[in-house]
Parts: sequence; structure tokens; C-alpha cells
Amino acid sequence: MSVGLAAVAHLADLLSLPQAQRDAIFALGEQELAAGKLTEAIETLQVAAHLDPLDPARWSRLGDALRAGGRTKEADLYTHYALELAK
Repeated sequence: MSVGLAAVAHLADLLSLPQAQRDAIFALGEQELAAGKLTEAIETLQVAAHLDPLDPARWSRLGDALRAGGRTKEADLYTHYALELAK
């Protein structure tokens, strides 16, 4: 299986996770962010946001993590997206 197809298969598996597990991934990202583990927080919150793409809180927290990591342009994009979703 190609890398691309493997990634699609893995994403399909992740999307079928129960909501409680998706929430646990988001909570882990929040804990990592609070602990100052920015690289880990960004990666975890990216996964959390993609697992629940219509939840503005997840995109907003990803923006917060990116901002804390000095990636302000990306942070602004995700924060703006979160605000648009919340409308």
C-alpha cells in the first residue's frame, strides 16, 4: 500500500473513534500546552481539530498553541477559522 493510501486508511480509522476518545486527545493537547510542551501540543491539537473539524474550540486552541510557539501567521489563520465556525 502506498504511503498516501496508508494515510487515508489511518485517517478513516481515526474518524471512527468514539467521541470520548476524541475528547481525550483534545484534553491531552490542552495538558501539553499547559505544560509548555509546544511541539507535542501542536501535533496533538492538530489531530484533535481534524477529528472534530466543526468544533471551533479545537481550532482555537490549535491557534493558541501555534501562537505560543511563535507561529503567528498560522495561528491567526486557525483563530480566524474558529471564529467563522462559531458564527
